[in-house]
Amino acid sequence: MYAPALGDIFLNREKEVFSLRFYDGVDALIRPKGRAANDSTIHLTATKLHEQLEAGELIPESALRHKALKSTSHQEKECAKREPYITELSRMVEKGYLPTTSATLELLKNIVHDKYHIGTGKHGNSTISKWWKAYKDADFSLPRSIAPKSSIPKRLPDESEHFLNRFISDVWVKGIMQNTSRGYDAYSSAVDKANLPDNSILKASESTFRRRLKELNQFFVILNSGNYSEIQKALRTLNKKISTKRVLERVEMDCLSLNLCLEDENNEPTGNVRIYMSIDCYSRYPLSVTYETGTSEDTVGVMRSLKQVLYAESNELSACGIPEKIIVDNGPGYKSEVLRDVTEKLQCELVRTPSNQPWKKPFVESFNHTIRKEFLEGMGLTLPDGSSLTGIPGYTAKRTAKSQKPPSDATLKKQARVSVNEFGRLLLEYLVNYINAPHSGLNGKTPKDV
Repeated sequence: MYAPALGDIFLNREKEVFSLRFYDGVDALIRPKGRAANDSTIHLTATKLHEQLEAGELIPESALRHKALKSTSHQEKECAKREPYITELSRMVEKGYLPTTSATLELLKNIVHDKYHIGTGKHGNSTISKWWKAYKDADFSLPRSIAPKSSIPKRLPDESEHFLNRFISDVWVKGIMQNTSRGYDAYSSAVDKANLPDNSILKASESTFRRRLKELNQFFVILNSGNYSEIQKALRTLNKKISTKRVLERVEMDCLSLNLCLEDENNEPTGNVRIYMSIDCYSRYPLSVTYETGTSEDTVGVMRSLKQVLYAESNELSACGIPEKIIVDNGPGYKSEVLRDVTEKLQCELVRTPSNQPWKKPFVESFNHTIRKEFLEGMGLTLPDGSSLTGIPGYTAKRTAKSQKPPSDATLKKQARVSVNEFGRLLLEYLVNYINAPHSGLNGKTPKDV
């Protein structure tokens, strides 16, 4: 079924490459690729040419391409992309052009533009040069110059993926991985140690290890940008990268300082509100959410928050227990010796993240943003006169730019509208709704379900 045409490429059994220089149905001239005309041109009758084709002594490149490319769509797409450039560059080389000089490649791109309507800026000189080198190394066979995509799965098996993610999150959150090569050595040792019983953990390559660290470090820029939607997106991605397999495996704690004052029992304004929170990373369940007024972050507030993690203090929020690991920052309340001593007695690992790196505890940071947006700014309220209001009265949103000045204490006290007891009631109402609402990170389940 094959009909020879001028310019066709053939390979013989020794993988030598020939081009068809002349064919009129009676006679044919073929010439080895890359050689001058002189004495290298071979004359064949049309009958002899077809006999060699039928015997497989000459194989059309198109047949090889068809055979090679029907296996993967990647090779088919790559071949279609490269073919105009390789075809035209082959013709230029036969005319004496040097294949990878800037002048040749610029001329080539213009030819391809005029002939195939492909933009001159579509592919760079270095890319085309790599294509030509691969083509040359493959004995001038375009299909064989395109390697199939790796069949290795992108993800490790679940158990190995979990082990890698947990190792990286553990050492990264502690701020101890300064040297990536040493970090990978430590990871390799950890895999070898874990594999002593059954060799069930596959070891990721060093390039995969480096790529995972690079992805984590990119969040530094995003989480300092002040862009709420981008921050939330980054935190959701970070949450997926930190693997947990059970409740209480990892609990993150934090303190949230609010631009909000309340009214005490004498209708006098309190000092600023601080919310202490602890969240279970596996179930996204807020194990404790306590608040203080008029005090700085301190050990008393932190220990009250931890107590609520250990013991349920309400029927509505009843999840509690001893965490295997607690992640905190170096805030004044969390770096106390009291917290360290208590967690040691509980045989609970306490991990302190470096200062000003909130993205190393992304679950509680994400919950912080949720509290601000859904509760403080977005909760619907009905006032005594029957009118509706959105957001907690008196609350001023967190500044998003350094040029913005935070409100003064005097201003916040003037804005105080909600009593301490009412604030507690509203917060409890929000948290009960939160634990009973489907969560996107839990495949549609609720934190209470999990």
